[in-house]
Amino acid sequence: ILNRAGDRVGLIGIYDIHDDIGEIGRLVSVGEPVETYEAQLLLNDFINDVLKLKKVCYVIYSDNKKHVSDIKKSGGNFVGMVTRGGREALYFEDDVVADSDFNRKVRRMIDKLAKRNND
Repeated sequence: ILNRAGDRVGLIGIYDIHDDIGEIGRLVSVGEPVETYEAQLLLNDFINDVLKLKKVCYVIYSDNKKHVSDIKKSGGNFVGMVTRGGREALYFEDDVVADSDFNRKVRRMIDKLAKRNND
């Protein structure tokens, strides 16, 4: 993720795409909150409009409490526990919905942050 100045401020991706599901991950963000939210929306649009996936999944290590909390807040559905790289992880799935409550919430947050930055 590059900001308007061309500085690297994060990384987000979707991989392990099989049939109608892909895994979202590699979420790293050192940018401003508005940049993080914009990246999430762009990825959501790409998943919906280009890849046309029906589901996404997230595999999050159990000890990553912040990310687990974020996924639960965004409506991720807990499916079960898995082992990844020899570590215990939580597996979430979510339906891809172009105009989800989460996307609308993120768009409102972006508008609010952008307004604050322009004031």
